Amino acid sequence: IVTHSKEMYSGILRTFSSNFDVVLELPHRTDPPPSSQAIGLKIVADKMIFKFDSIVKIAAYETDLDSMTRNTFQTDTTISKYNGQPSGEKVLEMWEPPSMNGDMDDFDLSSGNNNANGWDADDMFRRNEQEHGVTSSFDQNLSGYTTEIRTDLSNFKNEEAKAARLAREIESNPNSQNRANLENGDEEER
Repeated sequence: IVTHSKEMYSGILRTFSSNFDVVLELPHRTDPPPSSQAIGLKIVADKMIFKFDSIVKIAAYETDLDSMTRNTFQTDTTISKYNGQPSGEKVLEMWEPPSMNGDMDDFDLSSGNNNANGWDADDMFRRNEQEHGVTSSFDQNLSGYTTEIRTDLSNFKNEEAKAARLAREIESNPNSQNRANLENGDEEER
């Protein structure tokens, strides 16, 4: 960075603000050059902020301009530009289920299955433990995932009534109703 006062700084570009103020990490003056080749801790700061209106020039060296796009959501086409695969038609491979020693009952997807929501959670946990050695800390009452409601406390009925009153108040509010209608309504009506 070169400033209006002709001072030159080098460092690691950390970020810039919405006002284009620039933050350098490990900044140090490069004019005049340090007396020795090594840059010591005495002349290197932790961070330095340069106001936009004080900057004359910024130069970036050894910069990977594509690094930010690699760490965000990308389509397969975008990814293939960077990973060395030739562009064009991709060859698809047919999925083959793992061998179950002839037991294909595990892959029964028919609607005749008594468990309409898929496997029983206990069956899944048991199978993960048997096949992969992974044990689960899941508890049916969800104690590790939410706050337990203590129905044995003396003020439970009062708190329950208060919560029901607040829920009715919120749900009867026109703004709340409008939001719920937008959320649950038909997209084509908007």
